This record gives sequence, C-alpha cells and structure tokens, in this order.
Amino acid sequence: MKSFSSDSGLSVFALIPSIGVILFFLFFIYAASLYPGGTQFDESTQGFDWVNNYWCELATEEAINGQPNAAMPYAVTGMLFLGVGISVFCYLMPVWCESQRPERILLRLGGIITAAFAALLFTEYHHEMLLGFSIFTLLTMVLTLMILFNNSCFWQFIVGLAGLVCVQINNYIYYTRSGIEYLPLLQKLTIAFVLLWVIALNIWFVFYAKRPISSD
Repeated sequence: MKSFSSDSGLSVFALIPSIGVILFFLFFIYAASLYPGGTQFDESTQGFDWVNNYWCELATEEAINGQPNAAMPYAVTGMLFLGVGISVFCYLMPVWCESQRPERILLRLGGIITAAFAALLFTEYHHEMLLGFSIFTLLTMVLTLMILFNNSCFWQFIVGLAGLVCVQINNYIYYTRSGIEYLPLLQKLTIAFVLLWVIALNIWFVFYAKRPISSD
C-alpha cells in the first residue's frame, strides 16, 4: 500500500459499515421468520422459502399467498441500516486508501445514490429503482476495486472482483429470465458474499491497515 501513517483511525463512525451490515442481516433473518408465505413457483407455500423467495418479497405489504405481510417494517428497517452502512463505507474508502479526487467524489456520491435507490426498491416503481440500484452498485464496486488495486490490496481486490462477477450474473439472469428458477437462491448468496466482503474490508482497514497520510 502507499504512503500510510500509523494512526488506525479507530472510532464508532469507522465501524458504521459493519454495524449497518450486521443490523441488516439481523433484521433480514427476523423478517424472514414473519413472512406468511408464497413464492413465484407456488403461492400456497408457508413461511419464507430460502431457496425460492426473493429477499425483496419480505418488504411488500402483502405476501404472495395474499396474507398481510408482518415482515415488511423489519425488512425496510434493515434496508435503511444497510443504506447508511454502505454510504459511510463509500465515504471512508478514500480515507483508508489513497485515491484521486474524481474517484473520491464519484464513490461518495455513488454510495449515497445507491442507498437512495435501495430505499425505494419497495415502492411501486420497483423495476425502475432496481435498474438504478444495479447501475450505481456497479459504479461503486468498480471504483472501490480500482482504489484497492491501486493501493496494492490484492486479496481484497480479488474477493471483491468475484463479488462483482456474481452481481452481474444476477443481473443477467434477472433481465434475460434465463435460469430464473435459480435466481432467488443465487441472489441471497451474492448479497451475503458481497456484504461479508464489505465487513472484511471495514475490519481490516480499521484494525490492521494504516491510514493514508493525507485524505479529505
């Protein structure tokens, strides 16, 4: 890595990305326990099917089986925590690593816009919001990978690149409908993989790496 000081910069703010992701997982799991049932393949199923239900189905007012969805407020709350975590992560990446000013601006702005699209996924404009979310997720991940590579964070780069490939496979299946029966499970595995990578980066930079001498 390049031009680092010995100050770890440890603070509660620096750990918000991990806190946000962990809270998202906890709310996700609890919301899943409340979901009445129904999948795209069988409307009569009971409860949340981890293989056949999409995660966003937890945040609808009505479950696929037609019952009121008690999971909705918890799923939406989890997404709000995740949005905060990702926004702070995108703000802190240029603090943890050397980067050019255009990269810093685009990454921080992209993080905020990504979180905004995520918060709107549960509206009637789901498909439009998902397109925006996909575009800005791609932008923020590519910028993060560029910064990691330029700072010689090679294992972090390789794991993140694998996550980016998984995200794009998800997008390909969703928009082409090819292999759509596998998407609900692949979606959840990809979410878990990418978000665990975010936690790993957060913990590594806060506790084990050194901060760049100058950043803004």
